[in-house]
Amino acid sequence: MEPIKRLWPVPKNMEGYGLEFFKRTGKQLVSVGILTDLDRDSFSALASAYNIMMVAQDSINTLGATVAGSQDEIKKNPSFTTYKMGADIYHRLSKRFYLTPGDRAGVTIEKPTVKDNGKGKFFG
Repeated sequence: MEPIKRLWPVPKNMEGYGLEFFKRTGKQLVSVGILTDLDRDSFSALASAYNIMMVAQDSINTLGATVAGSQDEIKKNPSFTTYKMGADIYHRLSKRFYLTPGDRAGVTIEKPTVKDNGKGKFFG
């Protein structure tokens, strides 16, 4: 299967951190020829997991590690559970796209070479 040449349109339900991740990381993965048409749903799920993880992190940063419970007791911020869920999905899927240094060990990812059209000597 051939790598895609252009990133897919952003899914309609993608927002916030996931939208930024989809565009930024997707563009880089397209440029090195990693994404194929079969990766569309998995990559969208990866961006969604990233959004969940980062929104939960914002909540933890804003509210703190502990919050007041319904009975005035102090309890762990529920966003930790959401963060862990998002992080687990993100890390499991990120391995498929070589997003961590450990995932890239033993794999050579090279940027495709661009044919020289003569402009290099003038605009180089």
